[in-house]
This record gives sequence, structure tokens and C-alpha cells, in this order.
Amino acid sequence: MVHRSRKVLFSLRRRSVRDAVTIAGLCLVTYIAAATFDIFGQTYEFIKRYEAYELDEAIVVVFVLGFLMVIYAQRRVQDLKREIFRRRGAERNSANHALRLTTAVNNMSQGLIMFDSAERLVVCNERYLQMYDLSPEMGKPGITLLQLINYRTERGSFKGDPNQYYARMRDDIAKGQLTRTSTETPDGRTIHIVTRPMADGGWVATHEDASDKMRAKELIEKQELQLNAALENMSQGLCMFDATQRLIICNKRYAGFYGMNEEQTRPGTTLRAILQHRIATGNAPDDYEGYINDRINEVLLNKPYQITNRLRDGRYVSVVHRQTADG
Repeated sequence: MVHRSRKVLFSLRRRSVRDAVTIAGLCLVTYIAAATFDIFGQTYEFIKRYEAYELDEAIVVVFVLGFLMVIYAQRRVQDLKREIFRRRGAERNSANHALRLTTAVNNMSQGLIMFDSAERLVVCNERYLQMYDLSPEMGKPGITLLQLINYRTERGSFKGDPNQYYARMRDDIAKGQLTRTSTETPDGRTIHIVTRPMADGGWVATHEDASDKMRAKELIEKQELQLNAALENMSQGLCMFDATQRLIICNKRYAGFYGMNEEQTRPGTTLRAILQHRIATGNAPDDYEGYINDRINEVLLNKPYQITNRLRDGRYVSVVHRQTADG
């Protein structure tokens, strides 16, 4: 019995059930009132009394109007349901789009941060928080730029004068131009910052940890210096050409053998041009055309070879040719 009562009470909580009960109650009250006060009989007498005014037709019109209003209400209810379904679909699509956008922003390799015109945080991704060792609370919308800078200073991830940095940022944003800057963190990392002002007065900035790139660049520059030092201290002349027979690199010893200046040994100079220079300076055999064709054909064979050339000044130059993997 108790279970059945609870089931009835639960059913009454539903709006559709409550409406149905209310309508049934109103119908019952109407029936009792009509039976008690003979409403229909009195209405009939009233119509008979004023028959000259055609009130019976008016009642018919009232009934028809009521029926039409019911149909109108049903159609509006259907329209309302369709609108509700449409809005729910739009909300789901918006939520899915927001989720995809959030996922994309949080998977960026750069830190991303966005402020509105009041210098309050709008968006901050996880990478930015990781770069500066910030708590999730500092990535919530509403934090001001100055609060964020001061918090970074307290956490030891900001180097320099916070007030000067803040003033410089405000000046850059006021100019309305894209700016690129680099800054160093207390732990020695180099951060590249690109700031883009927005039309509404706010701005968005990306922060990229370029430490690995800078170290790689420094290593390459160091290796290039070491390679150049090794090339220039060789007792032999060395030259390297690409697959299209254009010069990549040569050392000063090679240029000195054949009396070539810096302009004639620039990267991109063709093998034919170098051979023609040798002929012009007398550093080639008497058979000029045969000399050029032989050297080019030997290169085209894509095989190693060794040859000794006698120059006009009496010197002998031993040439060892080796093919590289890229031709």
C-alpha cells in the first residue's frame, strides 16, 4: 500500500500528469455546477427570451472558435517543440565545437594566452601554465595581466622588472601592431613571444620555448667553424659538387692551386666554368675541349677515379674523385 502511494505521488510530480488531473478536476466541477444550478436550462431560457438577437448562432460561433483555438494551440505547441529540439541541437554542436577547440588549444606546442581590452585573462592553455610553473587557478578567466606577472615573479619564472615589462607590453598593445620579442627565464630558457592585437582592444600571444632550437643553432654554428678550420688547414685542396655539377664548397688550398679568387669559388659555380677558368689561366692540358669533355664524362660515370694533371708551370696535381650518395 505504501509502495503504491509513493508511486502515485511520484507520478503527480510530472507536469503532464498534474495537468491531466487538473483538467479532469475542472470538468468534474463544471459538471457538478451545471447539474446543481441548471446552467444549461437557464442558458436555453436566456436564448429563447432574446431570440430576436440570434444568440443561438453566436453560441455556435463560440464553440467553433474554441475548437479552432485548440487546433491553433496544438500547432503552436508543435512549433515550440521543434524550436526546443533545434536549440538543443545547436547547444550540443556548440559544446562539441568548444570541446574540440579546447583540445586543440591544449595540445599546442606553444603556450597561448588571450586578454580582453580590460587586461583580464580570457583564454590560457595548459602549455603556458607548464612553461612558467603556474597553478591552474592562474589560468582561470578574469585574472589581470599585472596579477599574472606578479605571480610569475613570486614563482621564480619571471626575470627582470615586472613594472617595466608591464609598461612595455601596454605600449606595444597600444600601437596595435604585431610584435616579436625574446625573453630569458631565470632557469636559462629562451622564450620567443609573438603578440597580436585584436580589434576589440584585447590581444593574443603565443610563447614558444626556443631553448632547444637555440642550442641546436649554436651547435651547428660551432660545427661549421670546426669544419672550416679543418678545411683551411688541410695540405690538400678539396672541392665538393652537387648532382647538377655545381660547387658546394672548396677550401683556399684548392683555389690557390688554380689561381681562383673568391668570386670564382662561390657556391653554385658550375664545374664547366671552373674548368674554363683553368684553361684561361693556363692550368690545363693543350687539348682544351678534350680536357673539359673528359672531366665531365668522368663525373657522369658516377664512379671513383684518380688522375694526375701536369700544369703549365711544371707542377703535378694528383686528383682523387669520389662520388657522394646524393650524386
